[in-house]
Amino acid sequence: MMTCAEAVADVLAQCGPGVLFGYPGAHTVKLHAALARQRSLRHVLVRHEQGAAFAADGYARVSGAPGAFLTTAGPGATNALTAVAESFTNSVPVVHLCCLVDRPFVGKMLGAWHEADVEAIFRPVVKWSATARDADEAPRLVQQAFREARTGRPRPTQICLPRDLLMEPAAAPSPSPPTPPLAPAPQSVRDAAEALRACERPVILAGGGAVAASAEVRALAAGLGAGVATTCMGKGVFPEDDPLSLGVSFSNAGTMALGEADLCLAVGCRFTQIATRHWSTSVPENLIHIDIDPSVIDLHYPARVPLVADAALALRALLEEVVGPAPQRGAWRARLSELRRADRQATDQDSGLCRRLRGAIPREAVVVGDVAGLLFRMFSCFDTYDRASFLYPSGYIAMGYGLPAAIGAQLARPDATVVCLAGDGGFAMSMMELATVVQEALPVKVILLNNECLGSIAHFAGDDLPALQQVVRLRNPDFSALAAAYGLPAECVDAADGPRLDAQLRWLLRQEGPALLEVKLGHGA
Repeated sequence: MMTCAEAVADVLAQCGPGVLFGYPGAHTVKLHAALARQRSLRHVLVRHEQGAAFAADGYARVSGAPGAFLTTAGPGATNALTAVAESFTNSVPVVHLCCLVDRPFVGKMLGAWHEADVEAIFRPVVKWSATARDADEAPRLVQQAFREARTGRPRPTQICLPRDLLMEPAAAPSPSPPTPPLAPAPQSVRDAAEALRACERPVILAGGGAVAASAEVRALAAGLGAGVATTCMGKGVFPEDDPLSLGVSFSNAGTMALGEADLCLAVGCRFTQIATRHWSTSVPENLIHIDIDPSVIDLHYPARVPLVADAALALRALLEEVVGPAPQRGAWRARLSELRRADRQATDQDSGLCRRLRGAIPREAVVVGDVAGLLFRMFSCFDTYDRASFLYPSGYIAMGYGLPAAIGAQLARPDATVVCLAGDGGFAMSMMELATVVQEALPVKVILLNNECLGSIAHFAGDDLPALQQVVRLRNPDFSALAAAYGLPAECVDAADGPRLDAQLRWLLRQEGPALLEVKLGHGA
């Protein structure tokens, strides 16, 4: 008979991602020991629990499978709260395993060290949570946590494991079959297909729920001659150098095309504040809305044809219904090209650095951004060509995301070029994870944009900026020396020196292992 800790480790090896991020504590010792003996599972030691949760998020977005991380009780768990909220807001499947105080103390507040009501603290930002009460229940609940994370609308789940039960005997459960994806209602498919055949100016709006249906979005757009705009989470679902691409929905091209369209097919999109310019974007009354979560349909814009279903299944059903000679829609295609061309000309004035970055970074690379003014502008002026190749904390907008999420992305795609782009403010919140990059021998490339300022806050300050200088100006360390202290090769370049910047970007991307390039933008740029 194995121990409960060993049974949990077996379940993680069976249904988990093969990688577990975490930071040990006294309450997790038995579980970490069992994990160390589990050869098919890689444990990645991060330097902060928030980094573990962000790394799990990056892993999940790139791999398409739930990411997983482990924390100890009390402060170990609450250190990860912000990152879990980011995953919750962006509908990313992440499983949080949290060890607790011994069962006699759970929920009693008797003064046990690291005591906290973890379930209550996390309840608003997880889809499902449970606390194991006996040893045999624990591995079954871990199994269920992974099933819940990937079923329906993907979101974080949490399983709490009291320390004392980890040492008791338990049996690992049999593998559970996957839940089949939700198919669309046939009549709704027919109604949607009829509307698609009859329209003249269609636009597809692809959100994060369309990431796994990228091929279907591309096929339907080509067949319909429909323009395609994406949300922040959907960026890359449709290649942005395609003639039908409108870029992100809040660009001028995306906003104007939606206003002129006579039909919008929204796929896995919640019509968030950013995606709709504070809900000011005009969306056609002829709206077909596909989403796995019925609660988001009619939330901001009423749907004429709702389709509650898995995005890929719904789009395949529509493709079968509208199959036939592709409609020409030549005038609409020309108008889409005109809107996109005008948008590019407008953003060119603010995209010099973006163009240099896009020219240097390989087309197939995964770019992971942190919260920064330039990074947000890159949604409009940095083309992306494939699903899950531009990651950004676009919902909760939590700083410190970039480097740990890049670690997760690199582990999900070991052979890919993974580039972390971060401002100096966001980078400072997670720069300790450079130690994780080196310890795990991950070839993450870091481009650090240093303007010695919290640029986004300065932008929002407006007329109040003179009074806020003390709280937006940053006195930074020598980032190149800091990277070198961690063991990374590092260089520094001024963004104004274009030819040298190009050369240094080539140097960065030629490095076999991790490396850092600091790009000085000038004060407040």
